[in-house]
Amino acid sequence: MKKILNILFVSLVVFATSCNKNEVSPEQSILNKLNGTWTVGTGVFVDGENISSQYQGFSITFNNDKDLKVYDVVNGGEAFAQATDTYSFTDDTYTVIERKSDGEIINLIFDGKILNLSLSILPEGISARTEGTYGEFKFNLVKQ
Repeated sequence: MKKILNILFVSLVVFATSCNKNEVSPEQSILNKLNGTWTVGTGVFVDGENISSQYQGFSITFNNDKDLKVYDVVNGGEAFAQATDTYSFTDDTYTVIERKSDGEIINLIFDGKILNLSLSILPEGISARTEGTYGEFKFNLVKQ
């Protein structure tokens, strides 16, 4: 009888620990979707104006795990002036990130293999923007 109870106990422990390994947290699910390289799909826009020509060759590559969230950008222009940066999610919806370098807030919207990033770049002390340099940026990206 004791041997049967020991076998049952060991089986229960193995079953319980194996179940936890298969579960993916909501944050990890988003990180898994985000991981990889994204390039310009339908365009890059500032205040509704298509400025994709200024972002030819743009790509952003997310290399994430639960402890370190980092991205690398090619041809990031004014929107991504720093080529490599880390970030964190601002809440438990995992749709808004904050860049560590400058505190800029970036909204994420996923739709299959499409990622939309939106952020606001406004210079300090300047009320008018230079065309394509400042304003409400929207990046419509596709995963490679």
